[in-house]
Amino acid sequence: MKWTKATIMTTVDAIDFITVMLDELGIEGVEIEDKRGITEEEKEEMYINILPEAEEDDGSAKVSFYVNILSENPEDGKDYGNAVENHREFAGLMKKVEEGLKELRGFVDIGDCSIVITDTKDEDWINNWKKFFKPFRISDRIVIKPAWIEFEAAGSGETNAEGNSGTGTNAEGNSRTGTAAEESAGSDIRVKEDDIVVEMDPGISFGTGSHETTKLPILMLEEYLKDGMRILDVGCGSGILSIIGIKLCGGKAVMTDIDRHAITAAKENMDRNNIPEDSYSIEFGNIITDEEFAAKIGEEKYDIVVANILADVIMPLSGKVGPLLKPDGIFICSGIIEDMADKVKEKLDENGFEIIKERHMGDWVGFAARPRII
Repeated sequence: MKWTKATIMTTVDAIDFITVMLDELGIEGVEIEDKRGITEEEKEEMYINILPEAEEDDGSAKVSFYVNILSENPEDGKDYGNAVENHREFAGLMKKVEEGLKELRGFVDIGDCSIVITDTKDEDWINNWKKFFKPFRISDRIVIKPAWIEFEAAGSGETNAEGNSGTGTNAEGNSRTGTAAEESAGSDIRVKEDDIVVEMDPGISFGTGSHETTKLPILMLEEYLKDGMRILDVGCGSGILSIIGIKLCGGKAVMTDIDRHAITAAKENMDRNNIPEDSYSIEFGNIITDEEFAAKIGEEKYDIVVANILADVIMPLSGKVGPLLKPDGIFICSGIIEDMADKVKEKLDENGFEIIKERHMGDWVGFAARPRII
C-alpha cells in the first residue's frame, strides 16, 4: 500500500499546538522527531543501557502524518488510515493544515513551518529489515532460520539455505573469537539432519537470536539443560530462548513479559515451531514489582531461570529468582554490557548466588549462577 507522508518542519515548542490542530482536522497517527535527549525516567522505562548519541538540541522538530489517497490504493477501504478520495481532496486537506499553521503563529514560535511531501509504502518500514536476516548457526547443532526462507536439499544428508554451502565451527569454550556462536547473521550455512532448526519471524520489535546478548544464553542453555527440565523465561520477547530450550530438553517452559506485543509474538513463534501447547505457558506480568504475580509463577520450581534483559533489570531480578529455583537450579542471565558486569556480579553474590560460568562475546557478558549452599 502506498502512503503520502506530510512532514511539517517546526519547533519543539509548537509540537503540542500542531498535534492538537491536526487532531481537530481528523488527522490521526502523528509522528514526532526532535533532538531532545532521553531522560533517566525514559531510559528506565525503555530498558536502555547505552544512551544513543544525540545531536545538539537546536529546538527544531518535525511533525509528520500519513495520508491514504484512495485513488492510489483502490484495493484499500475508505476507513483505513487518514483517507481521502484523490489528489484534489489531499490538496484541500493540506490547505486546511496550512491555514491552521498560520493561525498558530500568533500563539507560539512555529519556525518556518515548511511542509515536505513524500511517498512511501508499507514494506518500506515493515519488510526491508528482512533482507538482512538470513539463516545462521548458533552452535554445532542449533540453526536459526527466518520463516520466509526455505531450505533446499544439498545432498549427503545435509540441507542448504538458499542453495548455498557453508562451514560451521565448534561453539565450546569461552573464547571471544572463532566460535560458531559468533558467525554473522548473513553467513551461508549447511544444515545437518540432526540440527535443531528454529524458525523465527520476530516482527519489528523482537529478537532474532543473532545478537550477542541472545547467543550467550542460548549457548548456556545448551550446556546446562537436561532431558525434561522445567524453564522460566523472564522477558521472553520473541520466545526464542524457550523454543530452543524445549527443543533441547523436551521439557516445559513458562514465559513472562511486561509487553503484550511480546506475548503475541512469542505465541506465534511457538506455533510456527510446532511446540505443543501443553509444553508452555505465556504470562503477562512483572516478577520484580508484583509479588502476587511472582508467587503465582513460582508455585512450581524451575531447573533453569533465564533472563536476557539488561543489567539494570537483572540486578533486582536476582533478588527474586532464588525462591523460584530448585535447590540445584541455575539462573542464566544475559544482556549485560561489560561496564556493568562487576555490578551484576556483586548483586548476584549479595542475593546468594555463586557464578559457575562467565561468557564474553563482543562487548557483552552472560552469567550462569547457582544458589549458594549454606
